[in-house]
Amino acid sequence: MRRAAVSVAFLFLVSAAKAAPPACYRPAEIEADQAIRFQTELMVTSEVCKVSSYVDFTRRNREAIIAYQHALIDHYRRIGDRHAEATLDSYMTRLANELALSDGQQPAVTLCSGASGWLAAAGALGSADFHRIAASRAADHNDSYRHCPD
Repeated sequence: MRRAAVSVAFLFLVSAAKAAPPACYRPAEIEADQAIRFQTELMVTSEVCKVSSYVDFTRRNREAIIAYQHALIDHYRRIGDRHAEATLDSYMTRLANELALSDGQQPAVTLCSGASGWLAAAGALGSADFHRIAASRAADHNDSYRHCPD
């Protein structure tokens, strides 16, 4: 009896998964995702290299960062997530952990010497430049997203 109940539950989950289409992204959501990825990369690398680039960047770009975060939260809500803020927090944490593991594959001295120019430039970015970088990254990674039909 228990086995039958587990089988029915499994079939229900499989059919529900097939019924729910994968999330699609709108252009502004792709840009927001790339902006959050950039921010997270900067945070992790700044921490490893013990520089203030991330703090400087967030001070200059607070409003843009908040706008990009809201765009992703709206994306999560649009696709049916009832805990969109928590989903964004989890996503950013997962990205940071993945980057930290990846960065940990090389000595910090090597990582930081290779990233020193990028860290300095990123720390000095204003919101117009941040927007330009996020849009450029969105264009570069456009094919890795499932697009919503128009």
